[in-house]
Amino acid sequence: MSKACCKSSISLTEPVREAALIRMKALQYESFAAYIVGLIRADIITGPPHELPQRIARMSERQRDKIDAALVSQAAVLVDEIEAGESAEDIIAVAEAYRTKRKQTTPAQPSNPKRKEAA
Repeated sequence: MSKACCKSSISLTEPVREAALIRMKALQYESFAAYIVGLIRADIITGPPHELPQRIARMSERQRDKIDAALVSQAAVLVDEIEAGESAEDIIAVAEAYRTKRKQTTPAQPSNPKRKEAA
């Protein structure tokens, strides 16, 4: 088994940290570091572009804070379900079904409304 070669630190807003800890527990990671490594591995394995997170990163701090608060609310639902006795697998399946349904019912937004106006 390879040992960690270095330590890194990251700064998180409180809502992002809270949502990450909730998600980490729901997925049954043993530590925050293990969760972060798992995210990195998943990113490398799946390889999708990060279009939405990149858009969020370019937003104002106020806009990012609103999004982060919504993410904490979504993560908090997972805690309620875990405390009600649901298994992590069941909760993840429900979350995936919710995301799929939301994608199907959300109207498509133009990628750049200003470009369409100019045309």
